[in-house]
Amino acid sequence: MIGPRSLQCPQGGAALHPAQRDHEAAQHQGREEQQAKVLLSDIQPSVVKVGLLGDAQIASATAALLETLQLPVVLDPVLAAGGGKSLANESLVQVVREQLLPLTTL
Repeated sequence: MIGPRSLQCPQGGAALHPAQRDHEAAQHQGREEQQAKVLLSDIQPSVVKVGLLGDAQIASATAALLETLQLPVVLDPVLAAGGGKSLANESLVQVVREQLLPLTTL
């Protein structure tokens, strides 16, 4: 699924740039879910690893997709940069707690 890009440096600076949502993507909600479903129709993973999410919308879409899969889930949501700067707001943390953690194996 499409996720954000992070910008980090050894001196501790960090920024999170959400995935760009162009006009076409805004008209076609669920584009990320479509991308994942096409990929999953081609390969048969034995586990899913969730990393940097970026925002609550992507996290919620990820949880919805994971609910349809019968696979172990490794959750490493990257809520802070290596230097400690937060990469998540409260709404993202809430979705991780309420929607993703219950689906997590490790």
